[in-house]
Amino acid sequence: GLRHRLHSIGLQEGKRFRVIAKHHLAGPLVLEVERRQISIGRGMARKIMVSRSA
Repeated sequence: GLRHRLHSIGLQEGKRFRVIAKHHLAGPLVLEVERRQISIGRGMARKIMVSRSA
C-alpha cells in the first residue's frame, strides 16, 4: 500500500524532506530525501501529513 511505497522511496514517519519543485496547478512534486531527489504525484502527496520545520 501507500505506506510501503513511501518507505521504499525513503519517506517514513519522522523523516525530514524538502520540497524542491512543484507546479502551481498540477503535476508531481519533487522532494529531496537524504540527498536524493524523488518525485511523487499530487494524489500521493495529499495523503501525507507533514509539519513545517525551521
